[in-house]
Amino acid sequence: MPKIRYLDWISRTDPYSRMRKCHFAVFLCFAVLLVTTAVGQAPSRSQQKADSIISGTTAMPDTTRVRILNETGVSVFASDLELARLLGNRALEQAVTAGYQKGEADACRLLGNTHMRQGQYVEALAMSRRALAIFEQLNNLNGKADAQNTIGMVYNQQGQYPLALENFTRALDLRRQIDSTAPAPLLHENIGIVYFGQGDYQQALASFKECYEAYLAMGNEASANKVLVNIGATYNKLKMPQEALTAHKQSLSWFRKSNSVVGQAIAYNNIGSVYFVLGNYPRAIENYQASLGLKIKMNDRRGIAVSQKNIAEAWLALKQAEQA
Repeated sequence: MPKIRYLDWISRTDPYSRMRKCHFAVFLCFAVLLVTTAVGQAPSRSQQKADSIISGTTAMPDTTRVRILNETGVSVFASDLELARLLGNRALEQAVTAGYQKGEADACRLLGNTHMRQGQYVEALAMSRRALAIFEQLNNLNGKADAQNTIGMVYNQQGQYPLALENFTRALDLRRQIDSTAPAPLLHENIGIVYFGQGDYQQALASFKECYEAYLAMGNEASANKVLVNIGATYNKLKMPQEALTAHKQSLSWFRKSNSVVGQAIAYNNIGSVYFVLGNYPRAIENYQASLGLKIKMNDRRGIAVSQKNIAEAWLALKQAEQA
């Protein structure tokens, strides 16, 4: 059986995407300067930036300083995790000194998300639980929902699916308490991913569909299309190849429209894998080759190897079918 790359678009969602209304993309952190001097190692660019930002807040009132540090940390979260961590640490220190609970909770939330992205799950859970406890004292439902979501993501990363589901469900309940009519696609997607990981594909499909409809209602076609790939993957697990094929062809149409070479390569591969399951090996080969061509353009070495393996297995299956 060829290696199916169905889950390439299933990912842990950005804990701050609710604020930015977009999906998270991870970028490389700024390089660390390794030049040493007579007095020791030079500070990294992230440290230099943090020092500059912090020094610019020294004349501000305590609560304003903490708020600026937290907000700046959130704004750089996607591009420089180390800078976000440094700003969060200083915000936490200042908030505790000033007795500013909301600022302390926000700093803990930022640090929880930063530790999670860096794979430091013990620290991520500690900070997120600390944030949750403070938000509960303040009766801040938005903060509680965000903290529960982060805790759920940590547990999901660790493969502790029941705990992940428990926290995602609590976060969703809180969102509904805030506004019962507001869509919460990211939480539905996270819940779907948990169900998928548990092998409960019917529940995963229901969550992914709810997520898909919510994104469409918000006019976010790009995110809706990514969820279509997850829907196709789930249909495949449910042994519903025709439905999977429809979902993947629909996603391919969007990826062409948006000129996403990566997306098209994934969609062609997924379509080829469905045709393989259906025993239509010529169509499988056709789509695998289309995927391979795009991966060669991108110099995606791992993807090239996967496509070549898929093509070889499809040709072997075709020859065996012809000889039968």
